[in-house]
Amino acid sequence: MPELLIVGGLTIDRFADGRRAPGGSVLHAGLAAASEGAGVTTLTVAGPELEARTGLARLAALGHVHHRAADATTTYRHEEAAGRRVLVYERAGGTLDAEALDAVQTPDVALLAPIADELPVDTLAAVRERLRPRLSVLLIQGWLRRLVPGGAVHPLALGDVPDGLWRAFGDSDAIVVSTEDLAETPTDPFGQAAQLRARLGPRPLLVVTLGERGYLLDDPAADRVAAMVPRRVVDGVPLVGAGDTFGAALAVHLGRGAAPAAAAESVIEAGRLAPGIGRTTSACARCHARHTCCGVTPRSVATSANAACSCPRSAARAMPPSGDQGRNAMPYRAHSSSSGRELRNRGENSFCTAASGVVRLASSIWSTSALLMPT
Repeated sequence: MPELLIVGGLTIDRFADGRRAPGGSVLHAGLAAASEGAGVTTLTVAGPELEARTGLARLAALGHVHHRAADATTTYRHEEAAGRRVLVYERAGGTLDAEALDAVQTPDVALLAPIADELPVDTLAAVRERLRPRLSVLLIQGWLRRLVPGGAVHPLALGDVPDGLWRAFGDSDAIVVSTEDLAETPTDPFGQAAQLRARLGPRPLLVVTLGERGYLLDDPAADRVAAMVPRRVVDGVPLVGAGDTFGAALAVHLGRGAAPAAAAESVIEAGRLAPGIGRTTSACARCHARHTCCGVTPRSVATSANAACSCPRSAARAMPPSGDQGRNAMPYRAHSSSSGRELRNRGENSFCTAASGVVRLASSIWSTSALLMPT
């Protein structure tokens, strides 16, 4: 059984500098899920263009791919106006109807992530009724777009979304949507969440992503909508695909049994904030480690300057090692930043967070191979 099935179309993305590249939620989400160690299967539709073939090859490197051939691949042109990204819908691609599911094995978790109109409501219902995944997570941006070939993409008003889609959304387990994809009260994300909840009904978990401002989490099992605002924002990092990355990692963590709040928090942990002990071998001080020896979140992050880059060696352990060091390394409440640059060295660096009572600081990253200072 595949751990995660991602369904949606590939795109060709055209940029102002003349570049053309494969894109689409399936590609961004697949890369994110693979980085979490998930077994990924993809069902996609794409045409014969060079960029589409490149995208299919990248997907094949992540796991098994079911490809529905089309005459052309959905194409978007990326522009910018007043500091905001503008998508222009240049070319329509093919569709994924219910018959496309015939060759797909039942997954543990299904992530449906359209980028245009390639997933009709019948396909959405068929995924649930025929494949019967344990969990279904929807990235709904593609269903909320007003698409006119040659024109800029605009969000649909919620009242213009067909009732059949709302019923299908309401039967899912989790919904992820960006505030930029919503036409209603774009400056009031709490209002957006409330309007979405009124249409979705009581079942699905709802996450409204806010770009660099964080996200809102509306868990039907909780008594309030929670807002997560990052303490630190890294400037100059493109946000293309950020929502897809968030949704894929959320789906993986939910599928592995994490509570909604813990799953969402673990997705956005970056910049030395998560608890645990482990090693980072990232090449850049802004990169973060995905190799966790232990901790209370599914992964821990830390930074390392001028270190060699390597892949994670193992998944996180459910409990820390035994002994005094292991107990001291188990975080209790809070966690904070890493050491200063002067304590980071070339090569593989170990890291550890504080772990007793009311925690005020995380301990430093240091360059020893044994964790001798879990304070």
